[in-house]
Amino acid sequence: MSCAGLPGRLARAPGQPPGVAERLANHRRQACLTLLHRNATIVSALRPSTPVQPAGSGRVRRLRLPVQRPRGPFRAIVLWRCGVGAGGEAVSSGRLASIPFFKEPEIDLAPYETRCHWRRFDENEVLVDFDDISTDVYFLATGEVRILNRTQSGKEVILGEMRAGAFFGELAAIDGIGRSANVTALTRGEVCVVPAAVFRQMVSASEIIADRLFRLLAKRVRELNTRLMEHALLDLRHRLYSELLRLSVPRAGHEGERVVTPPPYHHVLAARIGCRREQVTREFTVMAGEGLIDRTRGALVLRRPDLLEARVAEALREDG
Repeated sequence: MSCAGLPGRLARAPGQPPGVAERLANHRRQACLTLLHRNATIVSALRPSTPVQPAGSGRVRRLRLPVQRPRGPFRAIVLWRCGVGAGGEAVSSGRLASIPFFKEPEIDLAPYETRCHWRRFDENEVLVDFDDISTDVYFLATGEVRILNRTQSGKEVILGEMRAGAFFGELAAIDGIGRSANVTALTRGEVCVVPAAVFRQMVSASEIIADRLFRLLAKRVRELNTRLMEHALLDLRHRLYSELLRLSVPRAGHEGERVVTPPPYHHVLAARIGCRREQVTREFTVMAGEGLIDRTRGALVLRRPDLLEARVAEALREDG
């Protein structure tokens, strides 16, 4: 549906009460904007003499329309994904700019907006499965997901969790090989799905984006090297120490303590460090008896993280 047929100026038919034509025109304008296909890329300042024309592609972000202004000029600002402002200046109001990875890229994101799409997901929904042949990259806008591998017997090995601002799927986008892990939603949320070709073009077009990608991949390789070393050299108890330290953050108002919130389930910790749930439960009982941990409402408190770090370091030295 096009808006080209909207009247440029409001006219009152003979015998019509004042204000009726204006209200009808406003209703027509409102219905037209509602039915516009999701492919406009402009920020327009609309006046009665300015028809609305669709352009580009994108989702309408914000819309404010005058309902009853019978006489005189009015302005209604329609914020679209990206385009030009009322004065003709370039603007970037697209959703891609809200993703941390794409902030300040020194490139125009507008051409890529129409080639990406946003989708919502539900709790426990599988976004990516192991060996899938898809190559899209997923940028988390909201929600939380878990990355894991699952054996044929059903045993799970948890590789980590991701929250809003993170992304996954870049390996398949780079080399085109099947997915290396399963990604399952822990909560409801929304992702921006970027096709592999678009992702590679954006990385090639911006030195800033390319540098961020290189640094992120280097960080993940270092983390995997650390975990591989721990699995090869440490026993169950010290692997648990290391994982708790990795999951924890400093506890506000309690110097020298760290906290894991929400407290992790024992079977989740077991899947992260490669053991059985009963073994984690047993180790927690020992740690609580030593005063190393304390379970409070909504959190697991590490009372002596310095001692846990010292024990892990000592175990690594002894093995060496």
